[in-house]
Amino acid sequence: MRPSLFFTTSLSLSSHFLHNRVVVRGLSSSTALHAISRSNDGTVIISPQDEAQHSATVILCHGLGDTANGWVEPTQYLANQLPHVKWILPTAPTQPVTLNGGMPMPSWYDIVGLDSRSSEFCNGLDESMERILSL
Repeated sequence: MRPSLFFTTSLSLSSHFLHNRVVVRGLSSSTALHAISRSNDGTVIISPQDEAQHSATVILCHGLGDTANGWVEPTQYLANQLPHVKWILPTAPTQPVTLNGGMPMPSWYDIVGLDSRSSEFCNGLDESMERILSL
């Protein structure tokens, strides 16, 4: 069976809907070719066991309200198909999000609204950019 890859995204946070996930069918879930490490800031790194094979790196940033842990399993599937790739999954800091009534949640920056002028200034965006660039 040839693997098929599907990307799905949704703003829905409901438990019955698959959101911000990669679904791969027809692949083993084993990660014997990769090592998984976790840091205190929530970053998960999935690296080739044989560092000599490492020839590419992907930094995968999750969506609003999610964490790196939400992407570990789908990334393990991808890692099995791309054994030369190192996967870095950072977790956004937990901070109040204005759009969601100030509720604290993992977010890369404060989202103040959905209209066209809401994106002119994004509090926290510069800090998130620096963090990603430092990886």
